[in-house]
Order: sequence, then structure tokens, then C-alpha cells
Amino acid sequence: MLKKGMFVRCATDDEKFSRDFAIGKVKSINEFSELVYVEFFDICGVSVFYPKPENKEYYINKISHLKIRIGAIVIYEKEKYVVKAYKKNKEDGMFYYYIQSNRDDIEYVPESVLETSYNEGYVWPLEQLRNYEFQNPMWFFGRSVVSKTMHIINNSLYGFSEIAGCKIYLKTHQLRTVIRCLQDGVCRNMIADEVGMGKTIEASAVLKVFLKDHHKCSILIIVPDALVEQWRTELAYKFKILEGNDINDNNICLVGMSEIEKHIYEKHYDFVIADEVHKYLEDLYMYKYLLELSKKTDNILMLSATPVQRRKDEYKKLLQLIQPTKYENMSDETFVELLDLQGDVVRKVHTTLENLDSYLDEIEERENKHTEDTADSFDDVTDCLQKIQKLIKDETFKKMCEAIDYEADDFGIKAIQSALSYVCENYQFEKAIIRNRRNTEDDYNERQLVDISYDLQTNFNNTEYNVYTSLAEWIEQNNLDYKSYLSKFKRLVSAFFSSSAAFLYELKRINLENIPSDLYELSKKWVEEEQRNLNKLNEYMEDPTDYASRMNNTLDYIDQEAYGKKVLVFTSFDETFLIYKQAFENYFGKEHCAFFSKYMDTDERELSAYRFETDNEYWILLSDESGGEGRNFQNADIVVHIDIPWSANDLEQRIGRLDRIGRNKNKPVISAACYARLSLEEDLFKFWNEGIGLFTKSQSGLEIIMNDMDEKIIKAVCSDFKYGLIGIIDEVIKELDELKHIITRERYFDVAEYKYQSINRIMDNTREMYVLNEKQLFADSMMRWSALSGFHGTGTGESIISFDASSFSLKSAYNSLFIPPDIKLMISDRINQLQNKVRSMNNENLRHADTNYVQGTFDRQLGLENDYIHFFAPGDDIFDSIVNNAVGSYKGTCAAFASKTEIDWTGFVFTWGVYPDETILLENELSTHVIDKYRGFMPIEQFQCAVGLREDDRNSNEEVLKIFNYLMNSENVNRNKFQHLGSRSGLNSNMELFLNMYPKERWKQIVDYGYKKAYENIKNQISDKLRKQLSLLKNELLKNAGARKASYEFYRQDVEIENAKLNDLIFKCFSKPIILLDSVCYARLIDNE
Repeated sequence: MLKKGMFVRCATDDEKFSRDFAIGKVKSINEFSELVYVEFFDICGVSVFYPKPENKEYYINKISHLKIRIGAIVIYEKEKYVVKAYKKNKEDGMFYYYIQSNRDDIEYVPESVLETSYNEGYVWPLEQLRNYEFQNPMWFFGRSVVSKTMHIINNSLYGFSEIAGCKIYLKTHQLRTVIRCLQDGVCRNMIADEVGMGKTIEASAVLKVFLKDHHKCSILIIVPDALVEQWRTELAYKFKILEGNDINDNNICLVGMSEIEKHIYEKHYDFVIADEVHKYLEDLYMYKYLLELSKKTDNILMLSATPVQRRKDEYKKLLQLIQPTKYENMSDETFVELLDLQGDVVRKVHTTLENLDSYLDEIEERENKHTEDTADSFDDVTDCLQKIQKLIKDETFKKMCEAIDYEADDFGIKAIQSALSYVCENYQFEKAIIRNRRNTEDDYNERQLVDISYDLQTNFNNTEYNVYTSLAEWIEQNNLDYKSYLSKFKRLVSAFFSSSAAFLYELKRINLENIPSDLYELSKKWVEEEQRNLNKLNEYMEDPTDYASRMNNTLDYIDQEAYGKKVLVFTSFDETFLIYKQAFENYFGKEHCAFFSKYMDTDERELSAYRFETDNEYWILLSDESGGEGRNFQNADIVVHIDIPWSANDLEQRIGRLDRIGRNKNKPVISAACYARLSLEEDLFKFWNEGIGLFTKSQSGLEIIMNDMDEKIIKAVCSDFKYGLIGIIDEVIKELDELKHIITRERYFDVAEYKYQSINRIMDNTREMYVLNEKQLFADSMMRWSALSGFHGTGTGESIISFDASSFSLKSAYNSLFIPPDIKLMISDRINQLQNKVRSMNNENLRHADTNYVQGTFDRQLGLENDYIHFFAPGDDIFDSIVNNAVGSYKGTCAAFASKTEIDWTGFVFTWGVYPDETILLENELSTHVIDKYRGFMPIEQFQCAVGLREDDRNSNEEVLKIFNYLMNSENVNRNKFQHLGSRSGLNSNMELFLNMYPKERWKQIVDYGYKKAYENIKNQISDKLRKQLSLLKNELLKNAGARKASYEFYRQDVEIENAKLNDLIFKCFSKPIILLDSVCYARLIDNE
């Protein structure tokens, strides 16, 4: 029974069979005349595009009670809220809604106190079917694919939709990091991944999700001064996060470390991100500033090289930065004692894992048969597990071990792995530290080294050799200590091993009184000779073996071994950059060379990067060190080092421009290193190559000690300029080997925690399913619906689409009330303008002579390979406008069509979605975020059921669905030939014929019969699918509860234990899910024969 204040569904057209509807609110009811006065609202500006329906009276039998859709914006007490869930009150018949404000406040209110726009109603597809509300099949097909895509995203893990919309490779550990940082409402974490796992990407992803869920917050990002531009670039291009205020009025401030002091007292920050925090350990004042900032903010996320727990003082200082109160009050003795307990667990787990590997090998060798040898190996593993239990005395772990069955089909492997994962997850000394590790050696990109050294002691290089001799004698006479060498001579020596111009510049810059006069004169002569040689390059390159030098060897290698490949060339000195710029332009031609320098303006740098990334003609990029800071040049085949850095991190930064997540595993990272043989530079090369192995392997886990290596180099050179460095290589190799053994144990511990967890396997499966289907789901489904809705993009190349102000057709869009994105705002976006400007500067054949357009792709790989095109994905205005219109539209939820196929069948196809019931949490005044960690336990796929209407039907459900989905999705199907059975045109329209075939009462009976049969089938399907998932979820919840108690006792921590009631509520959300009918279609499939 309708009442005042209820929302109702009203037809807005005058057709016999209405297809256009709006949601309005009952203002009054005249029971005598049976007329209802309905008022319509527009709170989101829909009427800017489409006229709001007129407030008027409707016959009571022509309207029906209607829900507001989940996700709709409503007005309550003059403030905007979002609908989260609803329930129907049996007493007054009203719908009551859980609504959420921008401040995350949750209210539970009746529909009578709300206002919502006239296009925000939700109609049950079954009600449409009962009322013959058959929309055009093209709408149905378009919406179905969009709905499938968004069901995967919405039933995935917390933050998945935000991360999926960023220009990054989707990795499971990134999703896991977001959940760990944000699931408890407060983030106080340190990301200490191995190098190459993408710490910056993970921190940016956490920030992206935080910004989406928060309003009017102040964000401070502090990074080393040299990395400010890297962060600015990554945040903008990959995450669309810009400095200043965002759409939620959050303010983002990015500063260098040198500015940290003034930000401590300037204002309160709600979220602080600090990069390279291990560097703060080197400076007492900087450390105190960061510690003070940590104490003053609720949320802090720090990025650090992976800490080595053996270095206990450093480790405690790092932990103090995240949890100041906890660790400032903890004595060093207590800290060491607790850390030793962690060490005992790590050692025992490492031994167990080694025995597990042997057990797996034994099973494989015995061809999966239970033998005496496999039994012995099994006993070795279980003995180790018993030793762990003796140490931790954990009842949950004890029960897990007792459940391990050697006679099981898998020899008890999964149970063993689960038990080990339990220990590794719950017996981490400090869970606030997140250490993501590569699973195997195969996860690393292959690195290769090419030696392009030259002999210093030749007639051709005689002056250079004399300069070196004079320099070495002068330094040895000075008896330098560490500080004076570092401040005055380090850069001078480095410059010598770069170019004559760089050396002479540094010689003049240091301005010391005791510089030998012959060193000055020889240096000037060397510069003159190098300039003359520059003019004879073509002559030298005809027979370069007679003229071996740094420049000639470099050019010869690029010309002979790297021609036509993408070559990234680095130097640390401005003077060297200018000389090689001239050499490359003269020898290879300006049309093949691009240049990247901090002294170039932004437009020039971006144009060079764009050309190197996208144009095969530009195959050489010469860069100073600014190109080694965060830029993505993984399209390069080779990195050439004109000079070798004296810092391990600088060298790793260079190689890291190519060695990045997502690089083709068949494409090795090749470093070509030029150095002067029989010189200090050769010793430096050997130190990096033989001592540390940087050229041939990423040194994951050792980053935090690299500063120590840099210091060792300088001290060795100070002690003996000529032979000190070569003398410490064996010592360094021994030290690193010992440290690697310790790190390997810690790494095994971290990997086991991640690798064997059921929830992580679910994350992997979700991500893989999404990634496999992403391009087809995005590109095909989005463009299909947007074209139907009057929003037409223009193809400008393979997988490239452009939109501008003329892309929107109001007339076509009226059918679905499509609200287009603010194209003018998108066009004026700073990133879009830069992208378009760079393309314009490159004189490309553009659709526009100006920059008033948005050009992008739905293809993630293409978007990642090219920083200068937009990526249409979740979170993007164009993508979201299409998705919101498709999923929220009633136009594509019910259809009826006929088509020729391989079978003869008539019936209904029902499609359902399954969601955790969040109202269970809302009723208990709990945040829906408490289930974010577990969302992966809910099926991400939609469920379908076909119900035939013929008694003699012999087609199976699987066969019908296979053909039905082929008709919906295949590019080989001409859908224009489908017969729209709901068509209303003509005297004897298809709709009239359908009504004659299925009169109203009979039709209602058929529909209700089909729905009942389908619902029972779907419940069984979902129950079968959920059974295993719920068992895993229950185990996960029980383990978490027991583990927290046991681990806190082990580490003597007094922390409130998660209560059983919360676990029960979480489990109930999943065990009693919402099964929602997404769409229904009447299909008449006619056998071709």
C-alpha cells in the first residue's frame, strides 16, 4: 500500500507499453479519486542535460513502490549522503536506508526524509519481465558485459577498483599492502620490500585509496630532495594525484627532506608519507624531526630499504619512527631479548622449509608414491614442526600440526604449508613492517654486463694518462682523511673518469692553493685534444681499434652492437653530457638522438622522453642523473655507463630505469660499462661487479647496507689511492656472504608467510582472472555501451581513442539518461594538457591542431608503455561515467529477442550477482571495512541459469548458456539481425504479437515459475561454490583469533584480543550473502536447420 513519503516508479512517456521511467516521491494521495501527486528531484544536475519530469498526479494503479539504488546520492537534512544498504520495515512498509556522509558518518533513516534525483531508482528485473518491459537487446548485451566487469571489481579486495585504474602492473602484493595499511582505520606502517618490488607504487596506491575514502585531509609527502621530481612524475602519470587540493578537498603537499623542519610546526597533517627513512639514521637532527612528525600525525607510512634485524640498533630506531610510544619506552635489553625470540623462530622455520623442499623432491623422485624414503623425509619435516611448537607453545599451531596426514593424496603438503604460513604470519616481531619478497629467483629480470673498457697507457691517450699520474701523486702527497677526501676530492676523481671537460671544471671549482701547475697545464691540453678528436670521429670510427678511448669505445659499441636498439646512455657530469651530445648528433644524426637533462625546460625533457618511448627513429637517449630518478625507460634494451657512479644506490638507480616490474622476461637488462683499465676506475668496476655483483644481479635485501659500502670505498681510497680499493674486495665478498645467509633465512620466513596463505591464493586468482579479461572487458564493453548512450570516441590508432566536446550526442543519450563526464574539465587537466602539448610539439598528425581533446586507451600494456596517453579505467571520469550509467540503468536489465542458432530453445536466462551482506555490520554499528580483508572469499563471477519453457526441451543448461553468451560477446555475431520481440513500431508490432502469445495472467505464471526454478538452481550453484570458500574463511578467522593471543603472549605484549563476536558477524556476512538478480532475458533460439 502506497503512503505519503514513499518513492515510486512513474512512466514518463505516453506509450501503451512504457519504456521510460523516473523515480519520484509521493507528496499526497487522494484516496477518493485514486490519484497520487508525485514530486521529482534533481540533486545532481541531471536536468542540465535532460528535462526533469513534471510534478503531477498519477493514477495509483499506474505507479509502484520503488527502491533507491545502492550507491545513489541522496539529500538528508540538507547534506549529501551515499546509499550503502536498505531494509524494508514490515510495520510501516517503508524502505529504510543506511546512508554515509563525506565524513563517513552512517545514518539509518526512512525514505520519507530523503531526496534523490529522478534517475536514481532501482527496479527489479523480474518486475520488468512481468510487465513486458523489454528493452532493445542491444542495450541488454552492452550492459551485461559492463556488469560482469564491475562485479569482478566490486567483489574483489578493498582498494582493487582504485588500483585497477592506475597505470601500473597489477600485482597481488600491492593489493595486500593496501589492505594491511588501511584495514584497521589507522595506518602506521613501514614498507620495506626488496628492491624492485615497487615501494613507491605501493605507497602511492595506499594514498590513492586513502584519498578516495577521506575528505578535507592534509597530506605531507617527504622524500629525498633528488627524488622529488620522481615522486611528482609517478604520482601524476600513474595515479593522477597532483599537488594541491583534490576533488574531496584533500590537500597534498610534496617536499624534499631538506624542508622537513618547517613542516613539523607549520600545521597538523592527517597522513604523512616518508621515503628512504633508513637515510634518516645517518643524521641525528633529521631523525629527530621525523620522529617528532610521526608523534604528531595519526597516519604515517614510511618507505625503507629492507632492514637487517641483526643490526639491532638501526632496527630499533626504525621501529621507533613507526611506533614511537611503544619503542621509546622499551629498554635495549628487552628489545634484544624479544628480537632473539624472533630469531629463534626464523631459524627453525628456515630449517623446516629446507626439509620441506627435500620432502617435495623425494616425492617427485618416487613418482608420487608413498615409500620408506618419503616417510623418512616426512618425519624430518614433522620433527622440525614439533621443535617450533615446543618454542612457541601455541594451541592453534599444535592442532594444525596434528591434522597433518602423511597418507593424504598430497602427502600432507598443504597442511604443512598452512602450518608454516600460520607461524610466519603471526610470529613476526613487528607486524607494522611490511616486507614483500620475490617468490623465486625467476621473479628477477636477467642482468647482463658488456665490458667496453679501454687502455689508458697508449700513445692516443698519453695526455690523459699523464693527467692521471699527476693527480694520483698529488692526492697521495696530501695524506687525506675521510672527510676532506669526501668534500674536496671525491667529485674531482669521479670527473677524471668521465671527460676532460668535467675534470678541468672540477679542478677549477675546488680552488685549492696547492694544485700542481703541471696538472692544470696537462688538463687544458687534454681538453684541447679531446675537442680535436671530437672533430675526427668519422675518421676514428672507420678503424676504432687504433683509437681506443672512452668516447670512441662508447660510440663504437653503440654503432656496432646496439644499432637500432633502444639505448639509454648515462653520465654524472654536465660537461660530459654536452660533449657527448655534440658527438652523438654529429655521428648518429639529430633525427635519432634525444636528450634528457635537468637544465632543459620541462617541455623539452618530456618531448625527449616521449620520442624515446614511442618513436623508433629516436633510438638513443643521452641523460644526466636526473633521468636516473624514477623515470620509466623500460622500453630501452641497453643502458650505457659513460662513467661509473661511486655510489651503489646511484648505479642501481640507473640500471633500475630498465630493470622494472613488468619488463619482458625474455629481454635481459644489459649494462655496457666503460672504464679505464689499470686505474682506480677498474678497481671501482671490479668492486661493483665482483664484490657486490650489481651489474649482473639485483641485490635485494642488501640496500640498507649500501651506504656502508660507499663509505668503505672512500676509506679504502684514502688509505691507499692506487691499491686500497682492490685490496678490500675479498673482505667485502666475505662480509656480504655472511649477511646474505642471514637475509636468506629472513627472506624464507617472509615468503612462506605470503606464499602458503589461502587468502593470498584467493587474491592471486582474483587478480589473474581480472588481468586475463581486462582488455576485452574494458575496451569492448565500455565502448559498446558508450556508443549506445550517445558518447562516441574516435579511433586515432590501434587501441587509441580520442574524446572531445563534440563526442557527446544529447539526442542519443536521452534513452539511458547518460550523464557525460566534464570533458572541458578533463581537457584542461594539467596532465592531459602536458600529454597533448608533447604530441603537438612532436608535430604528430593529430586530430586537433590544438590540445583540446583527451586521447587514451583501455589497453593497460599500451598505457604503461606510453606515459603520454590517458588510461581509461576505474577512477577515470570517462570510464566511470560509462560504468555508472550502464550499471545503474534499467535499460539493459530486461530484454526479449529471437535469433537463429545451432539449437532450438525458448526460455529465460537469469543472471545473478552475489555480495556479502553488509547490513549485518551496519546493524551492529561496525564499519564495512572490517570485511575488506576477506572480500576475496566471495565469488567474483556472476551466476547464470537457463530455464526452458518447452516440456520436450532436451538442451542442457550448459549448452544453452554457452550459445547465449556467444551471442552476447562474440565479435563474429551480427546482432543487428536479432529480432527485438519488444519492438513497439508498426500496426502489428512484435510487442502486440508477444502479448497475444502470452496474455498477462498466463505470462505472470510462466515468469514466476521460471524465476522460482532458476532461484532454486542458483542457490544450489552458489552453495556449492561457497562451501569450500566458507570453510577456508572460518579457518582464517579462527586462526587469526587464536594466533593473536598466542603471539602476544610469546612476545609479552599486552594487547586487546579481537573478540569472537566480530568474527561471527564477519562470517555471517559471507555465509548468508545477498543474491541479487542482475538481469533477465527471454530468448527464442531458432535452429538454423
